[in-house]
Amino acid sequence: MAARQLGPGEIVGERFRVTGVLGRGGVGTTYSAEDMQTRALVALKELWLWRGQDWKTLDLFQREARVLAGLEHPAIPRYVAYF
Repeated sequence: MAARQLGPGEIVGERFRVTGVLGRGGVGTTYSAEDMQTRALVALKELWLWRGQDWKTLDLFQREARVLAGLEHPAIPRYVAYF
């Protein structure tokens, strides 16, 4: 079974408008998007839960979000939201 891919123009989290796909991996897809509140370009990382990943996969995904939220460096994109 394949995941339904988000398409350009779709709204995620009532805030982010998808503009395209940046890449796909074994557990998810990363999209380019626009933050409709700030007009900033962002990356959205989607975890595929339908593939039957174990809880460790979800834990690692959440840990990555927490780590990114704590980073502040001009060469690293700023963390905006996790949901």
